[in-house]
Amino acid sequence: MTGFSHVALRLEPLHDRIVPSVSVVQTGGTLTINGDQHANTVDIKDDGTPSGLTVSVDGTDYPVTGDVTMVVVKTRGGADTVSYDLTGDYVGTTRTVEVLLGNGDDTFTADLGHGIDAASILALQVNGGNGKDNLSVTGTGGGPVAGMLSVQLLGGNGMDSISFSYQAEVDGSLMLTADGGNGKDTIHGDVTAAADSTGSVLAQVLGKNGKDDLALSVTGDGLAGLSKLDASVDGGHGKDAVTVTDNVLVLDAAKN
Repeated sequence: MTGFSHVALRLEPLHDRIVPSVSVVQTGGTLTINGDQHANTVDIKDDGTPSGLTVSVDGTDYPVTGDVTMVVVKTRGGADTVSYDLTGDYVGTTRTVEVLLGNGDDTFTADLGHGIDAASILALQVNGGNGKDNLSVTGTGGGPVAGMLSVQLLGGNGMDSISFSYQAEVDGSLMLTADGGNGKDTIHGDVTAAADSTGSVLAQVLGKNGKDDLALSVTGDGLAGLSKLDASVDGGHGKDAVTVTDNVLVLDAAKN
């Protein structure tokens, strides 16, 4: 008969549960800002120089050292607020800023009211993700766009409000795109080419799915001097309300 061995019972310690928290990590020229599941507030100020970034998350300042060519913001869940403001002209600087707002009713604002010199490129892309998001970009009273400025505002799923209003002398390349994604969205765009403009302007408003309120105005004393103007509104699926100036092409939408 086989005997039974006695095994002493004991409690095994459980591994610590890892809870996501805010972090700001710089690896070479890439700066990554991670939020958590709470409502985070991220403020980024950019003086236009390769190393001239100031970052604050939930009221805490984080140091940035050396040149930064790529900024990635991931706020995850929660009703987050992210702002990106130019405080000086872009001079000899190339930078990409990618903002992923994640789930929640989020807010993004940007003030791009400074110049972009011929040796500079600024690319800004904002993705609202799921939720009722408010994405807004303005730029008035700054210097000319002699290099390249590209702005993409992507609403994602949900009933989003997206707007851009930009005014400058355009001697290089200006590209502005607002894409509502799924949901009943409100998208209004306003571009003013100031006098003496000689560059190119691309302005697009995309309604995608849903009954959207869409508007795009392209005006200014510098329109006649532009080398290229491509302005359009594409309503996508759904009966949309559309308001445009005469130089804007309207596609797949019920124009009122």
